[in-house]
Amino acid sequence: MFPVNFKKERAEYFLSCLNTGELMEHDPEQPGWTVNEMLQLAGACFFAMLSHGPLLKVAMAEMRGTKYEPPDDHEHREALDEGLFNDVHAAVEFAAHMTQMVCDDEFDEAYEPFVRCGATQIVRGKIEKRLMPVEGFKNPSDEEPSSNP
Repeated sequence: MFPVNFKKERAEYFLSCLNTGELMEHDPEQPGWTVNEMLQLAGACFFAMLSHGPLLKVAMAEMRGTKYEPPDDHEHREALDEGLFNDVHAAVEFAAHMTQMVCDDEFDEAYEPFVRCGATQIVRGKIEKRLMPVEGFKNPSDEEPSSNP
């Protein structure tokens, strides 16, 4: 279990900055960025990404080589939304992993300065994550589908 401290005013501030492009500052009541602030910012960014759901669904369909057609019934819409939620999780985890590689000076060995790919996460009793390299992978064959228990 991970502890969460949530301040409504900070959520409003983060959303305002994300909408207007303003620079974000850490909580003035804190000496710097705390784990709680980073978590709340990550949550705000995650929400902001998911709020662009229709655009993301179109982009996901294009990566699969299909055209996005919104489903008519409620169950299919829910399944599509769940798929988007899972895929965004996979994409965020991949971006975090890439950032860690930059921090650890391991990025340049495996990737070009610009990387583009698709990320998906399927949950069927276990979590299965997959990447679809598009560009920037120095050894795309190394990016085999992986599964986590």
